[in-house]
Amino acid sequence: MKKNSIATKIAAAAIACAIIATPALAIAQPAAAKAATPAAVTYQFRMDDLPFGYQFHDERVMPTAYAKAVDVALKHAGFTYKDVEIDDVYVFTTPAYDEPVVEVEFEAGFMDYDYVVGLNTLHIYQFVIDD
Repeated sequence: MKKNSIATKIAAAAIACAIIATPALAIAQPAAAKAATPAAVTYQFRMDDLPFGYQFHDERVMPTAYAKAVDVALKHAGFTYKDVEIDDVYVFTTPAYDEPVVEVEFEAGFMDYDYVVGLNTLHIYQFVIDD
């Protein structure tokens, strides 16, 4: 009988340790990671859905600096404004780049093009071509 009582005491002690340790482990766990909040984007200029072959160099439509960035994207893709349908032009600031950027989305044939060009440097930061 003594063996059972010792085994019973050991089992009871193990259960007690588990009960006591469980809240401590729960407290010691790091907090669940929170999803990063995307940085706010402040648009300086937005233009959607220009007609095919539209001349965007008109100052009433778009400032010259923005049009130059659009030209850089079109030239990189091998087009002029007469060859494409410009879907969207967005000028905004973001912490991802050290300068304001111009995002240009346009279509040529059955392909969609999306460029991000630095407003001041006219550097192409990224581009995506999709069918």
